[in-house]
Amino acid sequence: MDNKVYKFRIRYEKKGDLTKLNHLETISLFRKVILETGWQFYSAKRAENQPRMSFGSALSAEYESECEYVDIFLIQKVLEKELFSSFKKHNIIVLDVKKIPFNFPSIESLTSVVEYEVSGKFETDEKSLNKFLNKKEIQIKREKEDKTIEFDAKEQIISMVLKGNKILIRLKLVATVNVKVEELFFSWLGENKELKIVKKNIYWQNSNGELRIL
Repeated sequence: MDNKVYKFRIRYEKKGDLTKLNHLETISLFRKVILETGWQFYSAKRAENQPRMSFGSALSAEYESECEYVDIFLIQKVLEKELFSSFKKHNIIVLDVKKIPFNFPSIESLTSVVEYEVSGKFETDEKSLNKFLNKKEIQIKREKEDKTIEFDAKEQIISMVLKGNKILIRLKLVATVNVKVEELFFSWLGENKELKIVKKNIYWQNSNGELRIL
């Protein structure tokens, strides 16, 4: 062992049984994996006996994802193949591993746009989609605990494109309230049942408005 901190950025799938886990349960599962391996880790700020980790934004319940991220901090060298195999034992499919500088920005702070692929038992066409997108406002009403939140989601829609029997959506993240995919479908079609929503990619947007996949 040496005193260097090794920061690994892990991209993984969230499919199958993993979609049943909420954000806190997902964090607990990754913590369990790291503790079981016996890897020597860099401690969390508020708990010396727990590994430090940094996750991206919480994934909505029942969404699938091909681009979930977690940064883990170790104080020993670990081969990438060890990371792949250790997480696979817990049915976590790791897609990519990168070693990054300790002070490199978090995934959450870098993410500007999220891309989703939506399929399901809905019928639509280009005309219907364009009519929806050309509305001056796209009002969303969300019931939350004992209050109702209303907001205009139009500025958050980068694009909605019909691809065969699927819709590819890119949504911009905002500092206030972020629209959910199923809320857009309800506003558009009047229903959002039996949707399969897959988070496909996340992007950083530079000062020129150009998107760069993370």
